[in-house]
Amino acid sequence: MISPKFLPNKATLLVFITAFVIRISVVFGYAFGFFNGGLKGADSRLYFEIARNLLTGNGFATNDGPTAFVSPLYPVFLAGCMSVFGENLVLISIIQGLMSALVCIIVFKITDKTFNNAKTGLFAGFIAALHFELILWSNAQLLTESLYIFLFAIAVLFLVSALTCKTSNYLYFSLSGIGFALAALTRPTAIGIAVGITLILLFASFHKSSLDWKQPTLFLAVFMLSMTPWGVRNYIVFDSFTISSLEGGHVLWLGNNPQYDEYKHPDFTKFGGYTVMFRWDKHLAEKLKNKSQAEVNATFANAAFQHIKSKPLAFITRAFHKTWNMWRPNFSNSSLRNSLVSYTFYPFILVTSLIGMFLAWNSKEDASGKKLGHPIGVLLLIFLMHLLIHSIITGEIRFRVPLWVVLIPFSAYTLSIFIEQFKLRFFGKSE
Repeated sequence: MISPKFLPNKATLLVFITAFVIRISVVFGYAFGFFNGGLKGADSRLYFEIARNLLTGNGFATNDGPTAFVSPLYPVFLAGCMSVFGENLVLISIIQGLMSALVCIIVFKITDKTFNNAKTGLFAGFIAALHFELILWSNAQLLTESLYIFLFAIAVLFLVSALTCKTSNYLYFSLSGIGFALAALTRPTAIGIAVGITLILLFASFHKSSLDWKQPTLFLAVFMLSMTPWGVRNYIVFDSFTISSLEGGHVLWLGNNPQYDEYKHPDFTKFGGYTVMFRWDKHLAEKLKNKSQAEVNATFANAAFQHIKSKPLAFITRAFHKTWNMWRPNFSNSSLRNSLVSYTFYPFILVTSLIGMFLAWNSKEDASGKKLGHPIGVLLLIFLMHLLIHSIITGEIRFRVPLWVVLIPFSAYTLSIFIEQFKLRFFGKSE
């Protein structure tokens, strides 16, 4: 039996080894054709194109010129890997596998700090190590998920540390702000999350919480300051100070356009489908002519807002459609092997996570403001913010994967309670 005194060190090593071995096995499984598909995803071509231009001295650009269509950090990460390994997809995926294994340790730490229980953290670490969605999306696939989940997990860990540590709060809030900025420079979703966290913590600071308003303010200030270099670069290149990517307007339009309810593909209408790459009509095409990337982004965003304004009820019904698409067990054309895993492991983790949320929130008898200033409240907030953001833009299965960082701790909490109750009932003792 592992001694509680040494549990965090020995357990994190065991979690890491388990996670890394599984992830490397999957990488080689793809490389040697044991699994369907490949290491490159649909968006990988663009990331590699930008990485090549970075390495050849052309800056953050596609073959057509400078770009801000995607966030900068993942192409920069690829460029760094390619400078060492060349375009060896297996070795790059192994680096991603290393980051993914480290995420499992971070989930361990987040859970331990949130519930002040290393054994619950151990459950969480192993769930993360074995969860097939984290294995597939944050490991083998050369997509933004790998880097985003890693940075997002680090940012959440620093935030949880800030809320549970009494001596270094300002340092941890600052580090969390940097972490969320790096995550946002990988995927813009983190911008909304950071703003939401700030607002909730400011609310908590004025409602019976031990937080000081200066702490969330520092968090947001450091976050914005860390995003500024990317905004300055975009202002110089595109005459538009934007800290996000210039893809956001198009993504918003894809989920809110006149064709959305008219699309007749059975998979889309019945199962939620996947994000459909709708083509714009002649009227919108005319507006897009001879526009810069920043102007195109603004044009798409304006078209989406105008459509939402004209059809508010459709906007609401689509939100449910996008949410279902994001949380359905698997793709409609999935293999039997994928379906067997999806319909067993996935519902188990999701259901135990939801139960854990309910139990954890109700286990605290503090005022609501104090709960919101606790890691439990913040993890719940991050989950809800993701749901809201993707119900507005688009919802895909891959977009839920980062949320396992904040959901798995609740799943582990449910399991720890169940085990303790089982011991108490059948053996008359509990630890």
